Formats: sequence, C-alpha cells, structure tokens
Amino acid sequence: QGPVENRIDLTMVGDGYTASEKERFFEDAARMTKDMFEGQTFASYLPLFNVHAVFVPSKDSGLRDGDRKDTALGLYRSPAGSKRAIQVGNSSAAEKAIQLAPDTDYPILIANDDFYGGLGGRYAITTRSPESGTMVLRHELGHNFGLVGEEYDGGQVYRGANHSRSSNAPWTHWAEGPIQAEKASSLIAQYPWKNLSQGELNYKFDVPARDDQRHPLLALDLSSAGWQTEKDVEVLLDGQPVQLEGLHTEDRSFFRSAQAFPIPPGKHNLTVREKVADGNNVLGSVRVLAFDPDYDFSPDKVGAFPTFDSRNSLVGYRPTHDSCLMRNMRHPDFCPVDKENMWHKFLQRVTLIDSLTTQVQEDGSKDIKLSTPPLEGMDI
Repeated sequence: QGPVENRIDLTMVGDGYTASEKERFFEDAARMTKDMFEGQTFASYLPLFNVHAVFVPSKDSGLRDGDRKDTALGLYRSPAGSKRAIQVGNSSAAEKAIQLAPDTDYPILIANDDFYGGLGGRYAITTRSPESGTMVLRHELGHNFGLVGEEYDGGQVYRGANHSRSSNAPWTHWAEGPIQAEKASSLIAQYPWKNLSQGELNYKFDVPARDDQRHPLLALDLSSAGWQTEKDVEVLLDGQPVQLEGLHTEDRSFFRSAQAFPIPPGKHNLTVREKVADGNNVLGSVRVLAFDPDYDFSPDKVGAFPTFDSRNSLVGYRPTHDSCLMRNMRHPDFCPVDKENMWHKFLQRVTLIDSLTTQVQEDGSKDIKLSTPPLEGMDI
C-alpha cells in the first residue's frame, strides 16, 4: 500500500509447511490477508498496511500436539489436546525468518493445521483453518495493535484502553449520558477440554437470593470442538434442555444461550452430555453468568460492563456488553474505544503525509503537491 518507512508492515511466517507445501502457504497467506482487509474489521485501515509473507520449509507437516514434529518454528499446542493456545518452540528461528521481510512492525505466525488455535504477544499466532484462522488472527492482532487485554470472562490478562479497574471508566466521551456500572456475577468459569465420550459433565452452582425478591437473569457461554450438528450434544439446566445459539462445525465453536432468562435462587445443576457417539464431541469451556434484572444488554451501548477472571472474581469493566471481537470472537468489529485506541497506536508509527513536493512555476508561483495514504474520510 506504500513505502515501508511510512506503513504498518505485517509479516506472515508459516510453520509446519514442508517444501512441497510451499504454494499452500502462500495461498493461505493471501486468503487470510483478503479475509482480514475485505471484511469490515480492518477494511478502513488497509491504506496504512503492507503485508509480507516469508516461507520457511519444515521437515514435518502440521502442528505439534503432544506428538513429536520437526518444524521450522516449533509451534505446539498448549495444553496438548486442546484447541486453544499455540506456543512458539523456537523463537530464534522465528526472528530470523521475520528479518527476511523488508520491514516488520507486527509478526504473524501461521501453523499448518486445520483447527482453531492462537496467541497474542510478540507474535500474533493462528492456524490456516478456513473456519477459524482469520477469526483468531483478527482477535490476536487486536491485542497487538492496541496493546490491550481480553474482554471475555475467564481469562488472565486484563489491561489497556479497553479495561478499567473501577466503574469510573475513562471512555465517558463515547457514552450517551453518565456511565452507570452494570451488575452481574460469575458462577462458573472452567476449561475442561474433555471428550464427552468419556461421560457427561455436571456443574453445580448456587444462585443467591435478592432483597427485592426478583430473579436474576442467567446466561450460558460454552465453547466446543466437534459439535457438527445440533443433535451431537445436549445441554440441560436442572434436567431441562437449554436452547443455544452458535455455529456447528468440527472446528472449535462458541455457543451461548439464546437470551438471558430468569432463574430462581438456590442450587442448580448444568449437564452437558453426548447424544451422537461419533468420538469427537469435546467441551472446551463453560461459563455461567447471573445478571441483575435491570442489566442493559443493548447492542453497541458504551458503558461499564463487569468482567470476571477464571476464579469468578470481578477484575474490572469493559466498554460494551458484547459488541467487540475482543470479547466475542465471531463479532466482526471492535467497539469505538478499541478503534480509537488503535488509531492512536497506528499514528505513533506512521504519518498521514507520504510526501510534500514544491515546484516553482515560470511566473514565480509555487505548486505544492501533497501525497497521503488514501484513507476514506480524510480531508486535506
């Protein structure tokens, strides 16, 4: 899109691609670049970016997942058997590969694997998965572009522009009127990563009573692998089926209760069990949240929405309930707080002026030509 000295340069390096899979890597890199910048998530940023791809051959094909593989960067799943984090085994090899690009602001590592996985940090790591690879990459680049933490519950790192430790949030200029902290509690936050062929999973939890006798609103949030149809698995609350919304795939998927519903105080039991014994129905994560009856679920509303860690403790507040891919992996966009923060970070790396030239005419007048990245909405 422009000169490397005044663009944000992404460099993609593949791992687990053998010499015979070289074209596959470049096809994957081109597909993921197209997915990122033709969708609404990063489309407006495209004029500021260059994308480079570096092929490094591996002896073995694929991603290490508890087995032994000889790959160029040594990427591996952590913990083994999960479809979650991917770690780097050979960072020095990754750095050498990145240096082959003309310039790199943000390195991206792509594992030759058809299933979900990734990580943020020094590298934005993802897989080639046609189903989830670009989805994961958008989320991980959200971390790296904005230097921000998670917004979903049950994580570990909460920091940056999209996180406030108190309800006195710093993003009031995006809110319509005064910000009032929403109230909720986390009842379950676990990552079992268990194949349901080994037996059903049961989770007991208590719903506290309220002084005003009103029932709180309950919501379920699950992730899976191998739930290819709605008949594969059933989820029961106190023995009754719960309607979930999500995309059924062999890859990792995310499911949520269709809406938050009232639940009486007292002891309750959540059951997840297999119905179709095809051997691949895995429960990845389970979260159960109880919301105040007056909790505001309005889409895109900016306020102070509570976030909970893996111990069910309140760690702070995020800008929106669910309108950001830093919380909801399948959401196509960032909230305005995250967008604003990314523009600040980008404009620390680039200037909006590519060049400024002056030509003196015969009559002594001067023609000044200003060249800029072709950003939509920019006035000169």
